[in-house]
Amino acid sequence: MRSRLSIGHWISLYLLNLLFCYLAGKDYNWDLLNYHFYGPALLLDNRWSQDYFAGSIQSYLNPIAYVPFFLMVKSGWPALLIGLVLSTFHFLNIVVIGSIAEKLLLRQEGDKRTLIYIICLLAMVAPPYLQANGSSFNDPYGSIFILLGLRALLQEDAHPERQAVFAGLCSGIATGIKLTSATFAVAFAVVFVIRAFFERRSSPGRVVLQLGCFCIAAAAAFLAVHGFWSVRLWQEFGSPVFPFFNAIFRAPEFPFINNRDFRFMGSGTLGLLFLPFDMVRAQSWIYSEAVSPDVRPSILSALALAGAGLGLWRGRLMIKGRSQVVGGSASTLWTPAVTVVTFAVVSFLLWGTTSRIGRYAFSLWLLIGPLLGLAAVYMGGIRFARVSLAVVLCLQGYVHLVHGSSRWSPVAWESSWLDFQLPAAVTRQPAGIISTDTLSFSAIVPSLHPASGMATINGMHTMPNGAEMPARLNSLIEKYHDNLYVLYAIGQFDFSAKTEISATRLKILDEKLAPYGLKIGTASTSTACEYGKLPFYRKVHGWSWQPRTQEAYVFAFCKIVETSSLLKNAAAEKSRANDLIFDLIEDKCPEVFSPRRAVTIHHNNEYIRSYFNTASGLYTDHGGLYMTGYRVLFPTYVGQLSEISKTAGATNFVCPSLPAHRYLSD
Repeated sequence: MRSRLSIGHWISLYLLNLLFCYLAGKDYNWDLLNYHFYGPALLLDNRWSQDYFAGSIQSYLNPIAYVPFFLMVKSGWPALLIGLVLSTFHFLNIVVIGSIAEKLLLRQEGDKRTLIYIICLLAMVAPPYLQANGSSFNDPYGSIFILLGLRALLQEDAHPERQAVFAGLCSGIATGIKLTSATFAVAFAVVFVIRAFFERRSSPGRVVLQLGCFCIAAAAAFLAVHGFWSVRLWQEFGSPVFPFFNAIFRAPEFPFINNRDFRFMGSGTLGLLFLPFDMVRAQSWIYSEAVSPDVRPSILSALALAGAGLGLWRGRLMIKGRSQVVGGSASTLWTPAVTVVTFAVVSFLLWGTTSRIGRYAFSLWLLIGPLLGLAAVYMGGIRFARVSLAVVLCLQGYVHLVHGSSRWSPVAWESSWLDFQLPAAVTRQPAGIISTDTLSFSAIVPSLHPASGMATINGMHTMPNGAEMPARLNSLIEKYHDNLYVLYAIGQFDFSAKTEISATRLKILDEKLAPYGLKIGTASTSTACEYGKLPFYRKVHGWSWQPRTQEAYVFAFCKIVETSSLLKNAAAEKSRANDLIFDLIEDKCPEVFSPRRAVTIHHNNEYIRSYFNTASGLYTDHGGLYMTGYRVLFPTYVGQLSEISKTAGATNFVCPSLPAHRYLSD
């Protein structure tokens, strides 16, 4: 029985992996420009005294997995070479998937290599993998360790406590790389408990011992990967995971709330059950920000339902242990197949009730390959599995090729990954940069003068203003008061086009800055700002139908100066004119507007509050109060400002609803 892939198989898979990376192009995704490239600069250049929330709340995520990418870019490596190196490391996920498939099919008769090869390809065409392959995202690194931990649990002859230690080490490393991997750590613990229920030999004391080994190993590995970062965060802010879980750690420089992303949670529990079928849609914001249609989960769900029916019919054989697929001994029902299925189901439920963000379940989408193989073999044997999975592979490949996105923001491979062209005013002398946008563009920091500093005051988290301004922000403004600039990303334009900030935008920036004691140095649009660019080609490859036009992100660096304390406090007070009404609505509708007591922004005669947990917002317009949200087509009218106190206090007041979907329904 040939069940292991040959060197030739693995070389061909690896070359395909590199080819997919090359065809996808490099990625200028939101996260890269906001914090992927900034985090390593904060770590390696020790910028704690220079910057403050430069990349908004993501500034203080552990950047260790981004360091190799950062160093390669800073060293001037060609962008394509960087992508291929990253793709090589990401390919380790596929290697582990192949090993898992080999173990699951170990007891099957015949040549299984073709089926295992197809299973590996099915993992490679998972949209989250294709989009992350060779890019700056850290999800593939954590996934490698999650899959390794799962693979260890499939060794039937291994000592359970040793399995627990190894799985704990792997899940601790993965969680240290990315905190959202903690859902998989919990899934491992649940698997140990369920396995003990099925295994008659496991006494309660043995289960406690296994869980203890798992938890100690996970904690030790987490400290090894994240401990140095937690210590620094504790020293700087008083929390080991600042600014997250701040309802627990209560660091004074952030609201006492826990961050939680509800953007994909609007459809509720029922939506989670139908999610595998919704994922077939060629639309963004179903489980990923990019268009990521995936037929594999729906087919797996259908096979699972069919398999459950078949299992009932085969019940007597399964109980007696004669099923080739399950392959368990007469003394136990717990097998490698049951381990993988249990882990996948528990992980899916935990992920689905915490975030439903596709990248956070990265390992799960790769496991669909082995799970499909397992289900198909159970239904009809090796030959049926080979044919059916080949059909699924072709179907998924076609759907992704025609409708899917291989990157969040694909651009051509050029000589360097990031080629910021910034004005001399911020590169040849220390400058203070203030960003007022959700996309901070803190990726510019390594291109600034090394002694420069940056803060984002209106990102996902709006900083307190007026007399309540954080001391660190005041210090940054004071330190760079002779060379302060507000950064505004004007947009994407033809590289050769001359772009200038508008007078309306200058006025809005002035109003945003006023509560922080700052203003634009001059009102003239021709002299107020200096400009920088990040050039790129949207046409990824020469054979593409797109015209090869060089484009650029265009940035305005507008000189700002300090105002008086009197003007600062007056502007801050003006921005709070409707805070009592906002507070009332937040208290009435805490599930719609979270976190409560967000800082109000005032500009263009509007008052705005943004809530990063629920991706919603409140704003005023011509005497009315409206709710809006991320990717919401039309605002929801809440009431008139003059009457809202009365209507919101009524017992029949109905809170506005968060969108069930953030994509366009048919």
